[in-house]
Amino acid sequence: CCVTLEVWRAERFLGEALLPRQRPGAPLQEHTLELCVGEPSWPSRLDSRKRRRFVEAPSSAGSVTLRAEWVQGDEQAPLLQLALLRAEGLPPAPPDAAHAGPRVQLWQRRWGSSDFLPLWTSSEAREHEPLIFDPPRREEDGPGPVVWDEPVNLSLGPVHVHLHGDEGSQDAPHVYSH
Repeated sequence: CCVTLEVWRAERFLGEALLPRQRPGAPLQEHTLELCVGEPSWPSRLDSRKRRRFVEAPSSAGSVTLRAEWVQGDEQAPLLQLALLRAEGLPPAPPDAAHAGPRVQLWQRRWGSSDFLPLWTSSEAREHEPLIFDPPRREEDGPGPVVWDEPVNLSLGPVHVHLHGDEGSQDAPHVYSH
């Protein structure tokens, strides 16, 4: 299967990235994913709101940093252990919109299927509070980073993790979080 990460601020699409795949048992790694807006090189979930964002501003969408580890869960089901850390360079909220922090949505797509299954939605990220030793931000620098403290364990259901062209089963995912 593949897992797509989408970033939203209320109903406004900010960008998406594909989670890197690892063999189950590979050590926990930190990844910084550059967000894409427009036509990504991987299969993307269809949503008309994404197209609107591409027309509005097809520029850089920022990045999301997370820790991820794929482990073998119960009943041979792959388990994704994920911790969202921060996002940088995200477009600011429109001035006329109610202030809403960014949220991450994860979508799972099984090999051989064009359907995306909802896997998990984060809480709203909070704006990073500048510390006394942080350099002052200029308006042209754009918004500061947003941060999450949200670890989650996601069972991808009894599927075989696709690594070398093999197909997995089509069972629905289950979500376990702590």
